[in-house]
Amino acid sequence: MFKFFAIVSCMVLSMSVVASAQLEWDKKKPLKPVENPSPVGASRVDIISEAKALLAKNEIPVLSETADEEGGKHTIVTEQVVFARGIVAKTQLGHFAEIGASSVQDISRARVQIRIEIAPSTPTNSLVGVSAKFEGLRQGMGQQWIETPSLGLLEDKILKSLITNLTGRTFEDVKPDDGILTVN
Repeated sequence: MFKFFAIVSCMVLSMSVVASAQLEWDKKKPLKPVENPSPVGASRVDIISEAKALLAKNEIPVLSETADEEGGKHTIVTEQVVFARGIVAKTQLGHFAEIGASSVQDISRARVQIRIEIAPSTPTNSLVGVSAKFEGLRQGMGQQWIETPSLGLLEDKILKSLITNLTGRTFEDVKPDDGILTVN
């Protein structure tokens, strides 16, 4: 009788191990974002060059650049880029921005404008800050672009990409070949 109980117990235990391996019990926790603005250990010229290269690689045109010679601050502003159209626009916009408002429920396009600010903090470091302005094109009685608050995911992805490319530091949630407007 004891032998039978031991065999059944082993079978139940082995089946529970197999079942738990196939089920994901815990939801993956989002990784902690980097500080925004974030200190980057590279020269201002290298950071500006890398920021422009990252934008060019992702086909995001630069609208304007300003440099404050007195304070050393450099600002890059991109053109507004439509990154989603059609039926997926709401979903794509919802990945990067809050779309809970009823004014953006029926959207057909999503666009973003990115602002990157580089300011000196120490002789070997610069503070890099990224902000993004998201908008959804509402359909209905007339077309109207509605601004939606950013969730900070795109900004974090840009900062992590810049830090990775400039310092070699890696992040689990950013791959070197990923597009910055790609939903993961």
